Amino acid sequence: MLLRIVHGRSNPDDVLESWGFDGPTLRGVVGITVIYLHELRACFVDGDAADSAQALTGWARVDELILETTFDRDLLHVPAAPTPEGTTGAWFGDWSLDDDVDTVIDALPQLLTRLAQGERTEVLRRLGAALRDHAPEAADVLEFPSRGS
Repeated sequence: MLLRIVHGRSNPDDVLESWGFDGPTLRGVVGITVIYLHELRACFVDGDAADSAQALTGWARVDELILETTFDRDLLHVPAAPTPEGTTGAWFGDWSLDDDVDTVIDALPQLLTRLAQGERTEVLRRLGAALRDHAPEAADVLEFPSRGS
């Protein structure tokens, strides 16, 4: 998934009269945990996604896949975010999780190699059925062997 961070300000005490600036968009997010609106922990699909997110945000590393930051009141802190004034360090009032098709597609080969042959076949069979149901024109180019072949 994508974590989009928006409605930024350079100082948490700034009172905005219009929409704030956009922050970073993080790719490869697989989970978010918010602890008492004090900390946010973001878990990533792999170490590369976590490394990229850490470079964009400056968030602390909890482990290989998890980054952590804090809130100031209800504002998410992003220490490495650039501001319109040319400084770094910003606070954001809004964030959202959105589908990230590119990350899913990019991760699929790696995921498939981790599965046993029977599980891999089942994932591909289900993918083919989903394509036939939702995008028949895309499924036409795929040839899945029948179980009897």
